[in-house]
Amino acid sequence: MDILNKSKLTEVETIRCSDRIYYGSYPYKVKMKGNGISYSWSSVRDIIEWQSGGDKFERRWNMKTVQTWSKIHYFKKLSVLEDFVNTFHSEVDEIYGPLNQDHVDALKIINQEQRYAEEIHVIKENYYFNEYDMKLVWKFPFLTSNSSIYSTASGYKRTLDFWEKLGSSVRDMTDNNSRWHMSNCYIKQTDLQDIEFYVKLKFGDVIDQRVKVIKIEN
Repeated sequence: MDILNKSKLTEVETIRCSDRIYYGSYPYKVKMKGNGISYSWSSVRDIIEWQSGGDKFERRWNMKTVQTWSKIHYFKKLSVLEDFVNTFHSEVDEIYGPLNQDHVDALKIINQEQRYAEEIHVIKENYYFNEYDMKLVWKFPFLTSNSSIYSTASGYKRTLDFWEKLGSSVRDMTDNNSRWHMSNCYIKQTDLQDIEFYVKLKFGDVIDQRVKVIKIEN
């Protein structure tokens, strides 16, 4: 996995850190200008022709296009990304990719993790609320499944009340050095051990996931 060379991408103003290896295989992402509803058919034709030119297998095998509201191109190889951007730079809005070796190492860690494992990492440009380097995700209490939270008004309210009780309890024990919103509780990693002991003792096994932030600045 190669690091983005900004000196070769000077015609694009916005270059940002990628938060994962997309689809498990594509370290680089290009977001095009405009959106998936209003776009130029001539631009689509030009990109298809570009894929068929040069070493067409190299370009096709190392590029993936996804169009929803935004039009996104993903790339496996940096050389193919640079070729694409140099050709279509006037239509490129943002480029995402690894910015340094620490970033590369973080991407490899995240790519090996299971999305719903008990402990995972995320890459962010800033900590949560610019302060908290970790997030706890509470379990759904009382209910038999996550989807059933919306099945009854009483179940929905009981769940929100319970999450609020958890969040406010953590806030009190950390001297207001935490925040929460619904099932997410934002904390500092240095407080994790004390919080785990406290909530386990008072509420039982209520932590569904621990999410640690790896901060990568642009």
